[in-house]
Amino acid sequence: PDLSWGSPVVTYPVTKAIAGGLSTLAGWLIMGGHPFWATLAPMMITRRDAAETVRRGIHRVAGTVLGGMLAWLLYSTVDSTAARYVLLIVLAFLWNATTQVNYAVVIFFATAFIVIAAALSGGATATLSAERLAATVMGVTIAFVVGGIDLWLINPRTPRQPHREAGPGGRGSS
Repeated sequence: PDLSWGSPVVTYPVTKAIAGGLSTLAGWLIMGGHPFWATLAPMMITRRDAAETVRRGIHRVAGTVLGGMLAWLLYSTVDSTAARYVLLIVLAFLWNATTQVNYAVVIFFATAFIVIAAALSGGATATLSAERLAATVMGVTIAFVVGGIDLWLINPRTPRQPHREAGPGGRGSS
């Protein structure tokens, strides 16, 4: 029964793979051959629980927006290359220090780090932030749609049994 189509052991990785594959294809077609951020989004947010997937998707988009804004602000106000590298080190520390705090906070610092690192390599902060945001929103949206198709059309879950109150002796009463 664990390896049947109705089992989350099967449907969860299939859903994740389909969302990742569709996001990669959409990234190639829409983003001009740079599907990485679109592919990564559903891989990171998709969970077995639909509510958790939605929460992580919202956190990923919010962290990407705010982290991109922070990176642009920091990079445009700090002129010294040495100071920008110090910012990069601080952002790397904050990114790793917050991994157990909140997903949106982690993505916030990760995005700021990635955008500044790319800018130090010759990229444009505003362009990279906008591309990352567009691809992330695309990947999150695809993950929501594929997850919704799995949840409501392909593999509807049976309703849970009503919770029974514990009677004398600690067992459910009838």
